[in-house]
Amino acid sequence: MKKLLVSLLALLMLAGCSDARAMISTDEEIFSVGSEKITSKRLFDVMKLSDGGMTVVKSAQNKITENVADADVKAEADKRLEEIKEVFGDQLEERLKQSGYESVDAFMAQTVYPELKMTHLLKEKMVADFEALTTENAPRKARILQLENQEKADEALEKIKGGENFDDVAKDYKVTGSSYDGSAKVHLLKSVQYPQEVADALKNATEPTLSGVLSDSSDDSKYIVQIIEIDANRYQDETIEAFVGSKDIVNQYLSQLFVDNGFKIYDKDVYDAVAEKFPQYLNIQKDKDAK
Repeated sequence: MKKLLVSLLALLMLAGCSDARAMISTDEEIFSVGSEKITSKRLFDVMKLSDGGMTVVKSAQNKITENVADADVKAEADKRLEEIKEVFGDQLEERLKQSGYESVDAFMAQTVYPELKMTHLLKEKMVADFEALTTENAPRKARILQLENQEKADEALEKIKGGENFDDVAKDYKVTGSSYDGSAKVHLLKSVQYPQEVADALKNATEPTLSGVLSDSSDDSKYIVQIIEIDANRYQDETIEAFVGSKDIVNQYLSQLFVDNGFKIYDKDVYDAVAEKFPQYLNIQKDKDAK
């Protein structure tokens, strides 16, 4: 039981103090439970066996983003904290302590700010590559509304054509739980698999327009598509947010950041763990693909 407690405490320390654990090389005592002493070397060994290299990856991310100032992301950090407080209320500090954080400030400094700084850096890179990204991903600002059947689709389309607000119609006719709820958003044609007729409507549009009732060959669902804007330069901020929301695009840019910043791992166990989960960070993805 004591050994289990020691291991859990070690993992909690790693979760709350990722930066310090990536470069441990001494054997000084870190903490003890009864007569059981934990040294920095043992703590590093626990990390290697338990977290699959995530501590090293997180530490590297912090290093990559070190030139992004707190002030650059403070507004978003404050917003994030308020959202977290709404979820946990008075239990927030206790929950954080259970997860290994000494305080809310420590949690913000070790978790929230690093995440937001990385997002900030990714956005800067995406803005610089905006033309190439839009050419590759074909963003369209549009509303896509999924409806249960032809009858409801005809009714909804008639109301929209009659001048009723699209959002109001969508509230009454949308399919519960569908991501196609009629809200205005940026859609990336490359990153999402749309029903064929919906994809065609998005791809072929050359100006703002309203589709007719579109079908899905896989079921009885119907769709209505309203193209709001074609030129991504007119809604660049929203398009960048869509890029950041794409797992494929984010992974592509994260990989490039790690490679460009000369990310290297010298411990074989950690290297193998990271190579298994994030080979692209070590610039070995092409080697794997070629095999």
